[in-house]
Amino acid sequence: MIRGAAMYQNSRVVGARRESLVVLLYERLLADLRGAVRAIHDQDYELKAQRMEHALEILFELLGTLDHDAGGDLAGRLASLYGFFISEINAVSRSLETARLERVISLIDGLYGSWRHVGTLTEGADAEAPAGTGP
Repeated sequence: MIRGAAMYQNSRVVGARRESLVVLLYERLLADLRGAVRAIHDQDYELKAQRMEHALEILFELLGTLDHDAGGDLAGRLASLYGFFISEINAVSRSLETARLERVISLIDGLYGSWRHVGTLTEGADAEAPAGTGP
């Protein structure tokens, strides 16, 4: 069953548009952070560390792929937000303040909704574009 799930996840990534990949990263980021909250409540500090480490890896990936030339001010704002999230996750890793982590999750969830909306808009534009005019 796990192998089938991994194959499905891989098929979602291969050939996906950039916006769709960002959405997938946000989905995994949220899953990791929510899993870290559960692990803290369960006092499973090894799992908490794994989830938070993976969440940080995703944030560094998102930060590293920002295009400041094309994205301008928006890319700068996202960079600042990602830096804030990284700082908060590191702080929660030491303090175990789940309320603080829940606030981060809420902010990331808002960004996730925005990226999902962008992905929907770009998919619709591709469907309406004449053949050969897509990216």
